[in-house]
Amino acid sequence: MSIALTFFIISSLLLWIVIGSKGHWGLKAATIAFVLYFCLSINLSLSNLLGWPSDQSLPEEFQVHWIEIKEPNKRTGDKGCVYVWATGSEGEHHKKDGWRTLLVYFQNYDPTEPRAYRLNYSRELHERSQEALGKIKNGEAVGGKNKGRGKGKGKGKGEGDGKGKGKGRGDGKNGKEGGGSLSNSDDIIFHDLPPSKLPDKVTE
Repeated sequence: MSIALTFFIISSLLLWIVIGSKGHWGLKAATIAFVLYFCLSINLSLSNLLGWPSDQSLPEEFQVHWIEIKEPNKRTGDKGCVYVWATGSEGEHHKKDGWRTLLVYFQNYDPTEPRAYRLNYSRELHERSQEALGKIKNGEAVGGKNKGRGKGKGKGKGEGDGKGKGKGRGDGKNGKEGGGSLSNSDDIIFHDLPPSKLPDKVTE
């Protein structure tokens, strides 16, 4: 079931209630036209959202296909970011916890295919990403881990690498607050993957 179809069903129920209720037909006609207009607008707008980077957290384990680094720009105020094209380990789906388990998630992509993620920029992540990108350009397989994924459900004290206090997740002792979403891009690490094994040559 797609988002557009769901919106169409809800809109149909709304129109059914509006048409069946008492009221001025001029107001009803305007409401019907307004709902139909938004049905078409949403259906045409969904395609514009496809392919753009997601702000969701990376899977706990993933394979990296490409990295693009956008450095901060003090002149424009751009904080910068790191784009990572990755595939979750064994097609891992994004995990749901808490009240999110009660919701229906509409998925219109194949989780085994690469997806673009946008990470918060940091100098440390920049350096790690640059090193990983160099390996990819050399034909090496690169994987990654999201150390912060799944740590610290809700609010609570996590562990981080840095010194001082801040919001986020990590592995040191700085009194950071944990969270299920990706708020600290320094939790992302990259590592080498073993070379893929080519299939045996078939001989007759």
